[in-house]
Amino acid sequence: MGARRGGRGHQAEEKEGLIDDLRACLLRRRWRGEEVEAGDGYFQCGQIVHIADEDPKMTELGVLDPPHVLPLMDFVRHLRAQGLSVPSVDPKDGGIFARALFPQVTPGPKAVGTQFVSQDNPDWTARNMKRTLGEAGFLRSDVVLWNVVPYCIGTIDRNKNPTVAQIIEAIPYTQAFIDELKSLRVVVYCGLDAQKAQKYLRFPAGVHQLLTYHLSPKSFNHSRLSKDIQATFKRAYDLVMH
Repeated sequence: MGARRGGRGHQAEEKEGLIDDLRACLLRRRWRGEEVEAGDGYFQCGQIVHIADEDPKMTELGVLDPPHVLPLMDFVRHLRAQGLSVPSVDPKDGGIFARALFPQVTPGPKAVGTQFVSQDNPDWTARNMKRTLGEAGFLRSDVVLWNVVPYCIGTIDRNKNPTVAQIIEAIPYTQAFIDELKSLRVVVYCGLDAQKAQKYLRFPAGVHQLLTYHLSPKSFNHSRLSKDIQATFKRAYDLVMH
């Protein structure tokens, strides 16, 4: 019996090593911008394992939560356990090491579909965010995105704006998210609804708070509003860098 226990232990160690290899492989692919499907993965030896079934710290898309987003994703999973539909934090961004936080309103239809709050989502708000952050000088590692109502209240087909009561109800969730950001230097509230959360939130001394418009096409395609967004993002970048 002792030999059999030893055999099972060796097999378990070998399997754990293979899982570690797959984690690293999936993470490299994600950071290179490659598509990773649910349950995706392979081992060099040809053995296929659905990693989400093997490791609880894998996201729904089969991608490892790297250390810089793991505390945030643990919090997201806590909200999901309460029955809330909360998209994942994008591991391409800065996670807990982000120096700039950009609160928006609530996950839109594309975030419902991709299950990520991401600059890479296939909608114009995300594209405008990515473009404006880049033009201001931000790296992905400098920023993190969040919604003041972090769970979906719309559908994949229809967006829905939260009420003031819903924004206030979600304040503890946003505050808990903020408390994980130990390097935070500036917060940029994007849109009037996001700004309604400002007075209820607490930040360490020295964290700057800026206000601008939402980055939806309705605002971004308006010359005066887009100039305000661009100037505010540039000011945020300057505050982070100095």
